[in-house]
Amino acid sequence: MRAQLAHVDAVVMGSHFIADSYRRWRVLPSNTPVHVVPYGVPMHESRLLLRGLTSSRPLRFGYIGALLPHKGVHVCIQAFREMSGGQAELHVWGSSEDRAYVSALESSAADAGHIHFHGAFPETEKTAILRSLDVLLMPSIGLESFGLVAREAMEQGHRVTSYQACMRGNVQEESRLPWIPSFRHKVSLETTPCAET
Repeated sequence: MRAQLAHVDAVVMGSHFIADSYRRWRVLPSNTPVHVVPYGVPMHESRLLLRGLTSSRPLRFGYIGALLPHKGVHVCIQAFREMSGGQAELHVWGSSEDRAYVSALESSAADAGHIHFHGAFPETEKTAILRSLDVLLMPSIGLESFGLVAREAMEQGHRVTSYQACMRGNVQEESRLPWIPSFRHKVSLETTPCAET
């Protein structure tokens, strides 16, 4: 990526946090102009009201997005394999051209009845899918922007948890939200939905 960015005249990014991180880690040359353009999903703190967390079990955790190694779905599967299926379920929506990675994900979850793969879905079904979840997972293991799905989920009052602090940095750039937690390898049902870990 550094080699590619060294030859561009300017870069458009979705947040100042990502732009600053790219410069700090020297991914982006210091003299390259950056234009920050918001994603288009407003995040007004007064509208971001958490829905009540259901008392029923299992809790439904979900991932929505591309199935690629840097997205970290394997981290979720590893964590959920260590959990009781009666306490939590993992639901994965998405597709990928990396068939080897997808096959590895499916194989690693083959004997875990509480991990479910649903494939791709029409955009018109996204709202219903989000409503079916208790917590949306953002398990990316690399630096990337805080995406549209997370913003849409938060606008609907869903809890969102991330593996990397960069996800929280993107959100906190716009709104101070104390309920964006992080998880490391093993998900804790006691802390993940509502507190920093």
